[in-house]
Amino acid sequence: MDKNRRWIHSTAVLKSREDISVTVPHPSLLTEWVDDMKQWPDVSYIDIVNYFVFSEGVDGEELRNYKSTEAYNYLHSNKIGTVLFKKHCDFIFLKAAVEPSQSVNQAKHTAWVMLKESGVVETVGCSCIAGLGKSCSHAAAILWKVFINPKYATFIV
Repeated sequence: MDKNRRWIHSTAVLKSREDISVTVPHPSLLTEWVDDMKQWPDVSYIDIVNYFVFSEGVDGEELRNYKSTEAYNYLHSNKIGTVLFKKHCDFIFLKAAVEPSQSVNQAKHTAWVMLKESGVVETVGCSCIAGLGKSCSHAAAILWKVFINPKYATFIV
């Protein structure tokens, strides 16, 4: 299993705790995002569960965010906007505007995920309150959308 790093988030950069020489700009500062699902990495069910259930949270404990495994409901409710792609250094960033789960009148949250090219989730963030803890259903919803992506499906007409 490919182990993910622990990341320190700030408004300017994401910094690896294991290797202080590894820093990347915060996704909110990246430009030239692309709307091209063919560039999305392959994300597996295991990648999603490994991050949201077994990764280390900001408190040093396992996240155990089992609720994030239900975030696929956002797909069926059409709450996820266009998923945009950005490659930076060795990482792939995906971001989308996601509607809040409980209110239709609130502004959409900006959720993002940072992955390795293999699909392993490194860290996530969101403009919602749970996004500060690097574990929210809005970011998980992006991963579920990528997981069910039909880019490799062949259709017979």
